Amino acid sequence: MKKITPWLHDSTYTASLSPACRMCAEGSKMVILVTGLCSTNCFYCPLSFKKAGTDRIFADEWELENEHDAEKLIHEAENIEATGAGITGGDPLVVWQRVKTYITILKETFGESFHIHLYTSALKNQEHLSDLVAAGLDEVRFHPLPHTWSHMQKSPIKKTIQRMIDTSADVAIEIPVLPKEEKEIFTLITWADQQGIRWVNLNELEFS
Repeated sequence: MKKITPWLHDSTYTASLSPACRMCAEGSKMVILVTGLCSTNCFYCPLSFKKAGTDRIFADEWELENEHDAEKLIHEAENIEATGAGITGGDPLVVWQRVKTYITILKETFGESFHIHLYTSALKNQEHLSDLVAAGLDEVRFHPLPHTWSHMQKSPIKKTIQRMIDTSADVAIEIPVLPKEEKEIFTLITWADQQGIRWVNLNELEFS
């Protein structure tokens, strides 16, 4: 039986936490919404209607002029004294070259210890994840779609996840806790453990 450790805001964890989770809790992770475009249409997507489905870029809540607006990106990181960044969407892999550019800029500006993690459903441009790791990506958080949780062996992203486990990046799975899906979630966690995936993050389901 793994030890369950109480943490912040009634959350709990087992084993060690991801560095990204600790940084987020400390408020030292800059959130980069690299695009609102996505190849999926999850009913629980937390993006606002203004951002979802649009190719807009935000560093926290500061909108960038375009993908070449690195000045605001760096300025926001400096303003909040960021020790890392989380790259989200939409699905960042839709604009993977933009993501690679930002990873390179942040690592060159703040050093290799600047921790960068990325969220993706990995259904488009997944072959370029290795390019992002080569650029300095530290952690990939995969979001398998709910209908695949109970049979990940047949999931279209299974091989992508397995390939990433063999890279220098940490690999995690992050999903919302959907009502009446407990059995499927347990099955997914068991599969992840068998694959050697470091973390499975379970998020409280929220609607806005």
